[in-house]
Amino acid sequence: MSETEAKAQGQKPKVSILAIVSLLLSILGICLLVLILDGFGIYSFIGQSKMPFYLRPLYVYGHLVSGLMVIAGIAAGIFAIKEIRNKRRILKGGQFAISGVLIGVVFLVFWVWHSPGSPFTARKRCAANLRALGTCMLIYTTGDYPMPTDKWCDLLIEYMDTTVDMRAIEKCFKCPANKKGRCHYAMNPRCKPNSPGDMVLLFETKGGWNQVGGPELVTFENHEGKGCNVLFNDLHVEFVKPEQLGELKWEVEEDE
Repeated sequence: MSETEAKAQGQKPKVSILAIVSLLLSILGICLLVLILDGFGIYSFIGQSKMPFYLRPLYVYGHLVSGLMVIAGIAAGIFAIKEIRNKRRILKGGQFAISGVLIGVVFLVFWVWHSPGSPFTARKRCAANLRALGTCMLIYTTGDYPMPTDKWCDLLIEYMDTTVDMRAIEKCFKCPANKKGRCHYAMNPRCKPNSPGDMVLLFETKGGWNQVGGPELVTFENHEGKGCNVLFNDLHVEFVKPEQLGELKWEVEEDE
């Protein structure tokens, strides 16, 4: 037995400081994000453009700090596990390190989903815009959707301007992932209030205004080619992949 091992056997095992730091950082990062989402959750529904300018840095940097804390926690946990394995006779706390790493990894998935600028966040906000427009169209209608259909954007703007702030209205017409153009949605003119619930009503397209048409106008570019949001006549939204485009219902079949 070496002198080092003999000394190690006589020492009382200590908990690895890195292991504790790993768990604490992961937990603190999660708590910070929960506080941010709780405090700013209302802006997920009314849009970040309505957030006071002095709160936006706190919202953005809060997400950034929470993510960095968890990444640091994961790194500390990995180093702690290696340290404990190399000095297992005098160090313990592997369960803390493993917990810190696992919690951190799970949190990062959640963080990416909710972080500002995330493609997932843009996708969700885009879907929320479509639901808002669909709801306005439903309230607007007196037997039919805005007519003539080639002026549907103008008619909704005119209608909502009496009840909603103009900036909030303009925000609803834009996909957060696309900065070009005034409106990134088009209307299917064949869809009526009494059409089947699974019929396409609104869908994503390139920038324009009062756009009307069918699948020829659909674009997948807003979300990196992975798909597009589609609002159906029953006001539910689905993220449709390119290969699913041919499965959508654009008009009523004769037997229906």
